[in-house]
Amino acid sequence: MINETRENKNKELENDLRKEEKNEIRKKRLKKIFKIILLIIIIILSSMFYMHYVGTKGLVVREYKVESDNLPEELHGLKVIQFSDLKYLSTVHEKEVKKLVNKINEIRPDVVIFNGDLFAENDNITDNDVKFLTKELNRINVSIGLYAIKGDMDYKNKYYSKVMDNTKFKIINNTYELVYYKSNTPILLTGCGSILNNDCDLGQTFSFNEIDNLFTISIIHEADIASTISSRYKPSLILAGHNLNGQVRLPFIGGLIKSNEGKNYLNSKYELGGSTLYVSGGIGTSDSGYRLFNHPSINFYRLVRKTK
Repeated sequence: MINETRENKNKELENDLRKEEKNEIRKKRLKKIFKIILLIIIIILSSMFYMHYVGTKGLVVREYKVESDNLPEELHGLKVIQFSDLKYLSTVHEKEVKKLVNKINEIRPDVVIFNGDLFAENDNITDNDVKFLTKELNRINVSIGLYAIKGDMDYKNKYYSKVMDNTKFKIINNTYELVYYKSNTPILLTGCGSILNNDCDLGQTFSFNEIDNLFTISIIHEADIASTISSRYKPSLILAGHNLNGQVRLPFIGGLIKSNEGKNYLNSKYELGGSTLYVSGGIGTSDSGYRLFNHPSINFYRLVRKTK
């Protein structure tokens, strides 16, 4: 009887020990799971902080040498600056605009091209914003001219014309401009309206009848029409914006955020038959307000006459 009692007590002790061990194991597992979850939350929050407050700042100048035997000798060394998607009042405010204009003026360009999307989708634009942007854009110094097209967001924004109509920028939506400088032979700029706003008339844009004999720069907003332009008209350069190079980019993967009519060309440069397409990474951001491995940037092209 005494032995049975001892055996029962021993079993009870063993059961209690097992329960304690299981509880300890369970606690350790829960602690590990909690630490993992906490680490994931910290990584996510840190990444969001970085993408919004660090990734959207700074200004990168992407410089490219463009060679062509179609370029007049007198225009050898011509400097062209392209910027796109300013999206003022997204992650871009007065400080960033001043920095942009100062950087452009440091380069002392001959031609400046703006691919559109002046403001972010923001209903809080004030008269002071209009005055500020007008003043800053008029500080850009060039030896030849400033040219722009409308981005998809500019059509609905009543403040776009209030700014651009009072700057030195010439809007060339669905038309072209012959640019002369120290030569009787011009370069040809063509500007296409926004596809997303059903305002892209390629026939009208490329209506100049001697296009084959001129160095031609085609300015578009949404990059996805570039293949059509290249196959039909073969301009030397096609300069696009809109998709911000995917905005969030990962090594070996590229851009992650695709936009309508901006899905096919998320990198910065492509060879398309007889044309070279450059896609600007832009200055501002879309609604997400994030950038990763893709700081705001402008493109700087040095046009060089190719020796035969």
